[in-house]
Amino acid sequence: MSIKEYYDGISPGYDELYGEEQEEKWKAIRGYIRVKGKSVLEVGCGTGIISEKLQRASRLVCLDLSEEMIKIAKRKGVRGKFVISNAEELPFKDKEFDIVISVTVLQDVKRPLKAIEEMKRVGNRIIFSLLAKGKKAGKVRKEYGKGMLAGKDEFWILEEEVNPE
Repeated sequence: MSIKEYYDGISPGYDELYGEEQEEKWKAIRGYIRVKGKSVLEVGCGTGIISEKLQRASRLVCLDLSEEMIKIAKRKGVRGKFVISNAEELPFKDKEFDIVISVTVLQDVKRPLKAIEEMKRVGNRIIFSLLAKGKKAGKVRKEYGKGMLAGKDEFWILEEEVNPE
């Protein structure tokens, strides 16, 4: 079963299964995120649990691999442009977004470092997490150092360095 098939299948009960956990993760990172007046991309928007908190963005794009998860986000009234795509090949221009957010997605992609590079390509400030256990988290730590622990997740914040020239 593919990741897309898995999330399509659990989409009707996703909020009941993971909603509280996602809310806790939001509480851990919300102080680092100011979206008012910003262009924001959420990679792995799922049913819109985090997207609902990003509604003050001047432009919000919600991306997910699962069309069924996106349908639920739309039914919940999440406003934004919805895009069905994967995190490793983001269909956006370089530096198109002020902020890119991805919460508990990268453990599900084949190449998490490629997905992070794609987020860095399209955004200026990147906030991402993945489950703190496992080989993929180890690969991310090796590349980006230790992140901040929040429950079962580890978070990283990457900002584009500004060249003073």
